[in-house]
Amino acid sequence: MGPIIGLFSNVIRAERWKMLLNSVGEKPSRVNVINSVFVMYAGNLLFPRLGEVTRCSLLYKTDNVPIDKSIGTMVLERIVDMVTLLLIGVLLMFSNTNCYSDCSTIQYFQVFRPSSIHIAAAIC
Repeated sequence: MGPIIGLFSNVIRAERWKMLLNSVGEKPSRVNVINSVFVMYAGNLLFPRLGEVTRCSLLYKTDNVPIDKSIGTMVLERIVDMVTLLLIGVLLMFSNTNCYSDCSTIQYFQVFRPSSIHIAAAIC
């Protein structure tokens, strides 16, 4: 079940990136965008952050998407990812309501219980 969810999340990531590229006037094919996302992850296995450059250059070769536009949308996508992750982290940190009164150090760190971590992993 895990690999199926992983594949589906990559397809969703590719669709999100395609929508960003459409917003800057580029119309790459859905198949090429999905393939470039999978190539990105393979490239990141070889050398960290090599995949992002590979993803942009692959779309340049297949759909003539200018590299500066694809890098710009990629950076925007990463910023949105970071803001979303930060918001989820803050929400999970304060979701333990029994810690607000008389919060000792040990109780504070119980905010990060396994259920919160599992929720964050499922969302991301």
